[in-house]
Amino acid sequence: ARRQCRRRQLGLTLAEVAQRAGVSRTAWYRRWAHKSQLVVEAMVNRLPARGLPDTGSTRGDLLAYTQRVAATFSHTSGCGGPA
Repeated sequence: ARRQCRRRQLGLTLAEVAQRAGVSRTAWYRRWAHKSQLVVEAMVNRLPARGLPDTGSTRGDLLAYTQRVAATFSHTSGCGGPA
């Protein structure tokens, strides 16, 4: 089941996105010329909104932020995993 879910998520189609958003394909193209632009914008919008951590060292700050970002993108919402 998990493999099927991953395939479905990776098989993102323009028609699916437009249908789920309730818009036409032409409206989609007005905002994003390529599917990759939509994916990047969706990822950027999921980045942790809080400020950068202050651990007392640059290395520690980067490590803490990287761990926060990794945790954000490790969830599989919509496939039975954590949202």
